[in-house]
Amino acid sequence: MLDNSPLDPAADDDPGGGGATRPDQMSGELCKFLAAIDTYRRTHSRSNLQPADVRRVLHELGYRREGRKVDARTFERDYEAALLAYKRKAKRLFPSWSEVHALLLEAGWRREAA
Repeated sequence: MLDNSPLDPAADDDPGGGGATRPDQMSGELCKFLAAIDTYRRTHSRSNLQPADVRRVLHELGYRREGRKVDARTFERDYEAALLAYKRKAKRLFPSWSEVHALLLEAGWRREAA
């Protein structure tokens, strides 16, 4: 798990019980993330993205981890741990991309100012 900012989906008190974010609830940051994920999937002809793919999209959008540099292996380990914790809490196999974005924000990933 992460040192300062655990990926803990239990910290999310969503009264709706999880699920996809409605378009009228999306921030501009989330819209850009979803568009980048969709573009990456179509460009690389992939329906499922590996942790390394998600990390590439984050870096292309200018996301960095607050407070420390994160190497690929650490990102992959933390990302997989967050997904596993999510699956246990939500009792669903796969989070939506908006939920993945929320998990990443909880873990301290932020976009750097352009």
